[in-house]
Amino acid sequence: MEYIWNITGRCNLSCEYCWDRFKLENEMPTEAALILIDQLATEGCETIIFTGGEPLIRKDFFNIVSHASQKGIKNLKICTNGLLIKKRIHDLVDSAITEIHISLDDTINTKFRNNIDILKENIRLLVERVNLESCKIVLVSVLDMEAIERFENVVEFAESLGIKSSFQFPSLLKHRTLSEYAVSNYKEDKTREIIEKLNKLYSKYTGTLDFFSKFYIDKSQKFYLEGIKPQLCGAGKQFKVISPSGELWDCYHKKQRKSDDIDSCFSEQCLIWTRSDNRAKRIINLINAKQG
Repeated sequence: MEYIWNITGRCNLSCEYCWDRFKLENEMPTEAALILIDQLATEGCETIIFTGGEPLIRKDFFNIVSHASQKGIKNLKICTNGLLIKKRIHDLVDSAITEIHISLDDTINTKFRNNIDILKENIRLLVERVNLESCKIVLVSVLDMEAIERFENVVEFAESLGIKSSFQFPSLLKHRTLSEYAVSNYKEDKTREIIEKLNKLYSKYTGTLDFFSKFYIDKSQKFYLEGIKPQLCGAGKQFKVISPSGELWDCYHKKQRKSDDIDSCFSEQCLIWTRSDNRAKRIINLINAKQG
């Protein structure tokens, strides 16, 4: 079982594409968080993905990570906007974190994000200090659907540092309607053009682009161009979501799934939740098995 833990709703940014449904929820105190980890470890949890909000805002974050490691949870991942890396570099380097996903949409300031120069310096510092043999670093971009080529800037930056990169499609935006950015609202020829560009990038940077990049491309082609949805869903069975207050959700849309009928809930937003390598591979195998 894998848990995606929105460990706080607090954040030091206010990105227009932020989808965090738990941002106004009060977070658990340290003691309660440690007790929850005890429970997860007893139930055989293998992976915790800490996200938010911004996890590094929590002063007790690395105490929680350390406790999880001591309880035998081997895969401890963090999704961060990267702006607090320098401030907490010693904690990061000394921690049991096994994977760090850092949001970087372009190597220059864009309509999506600012503070890029600070962020790049933080990433360089992290790469210099962390042991890349035991901790994987991935730069994750939310694509500007009208300027896919900007993603190549991030891929080249990652390549220069010897780390990985990946991407997500935007799903929710604060100040724009979903239709302006949702892939499903593009005409078929435009969608095909986007996917072709991404395939070319993957061919060019196979060694730098993370496994998820190829997964997202293949999954998107099947979903947007061929109308193929997964027939099975791991929500609640292979992974769960934890809210800041400690509530368990089967996925970000439902606290408890009542049915395995994926047609009743599957949407393009689900494309961004398949983050773990093993889960992604399982989904691809299920899709291929159905087609075969």
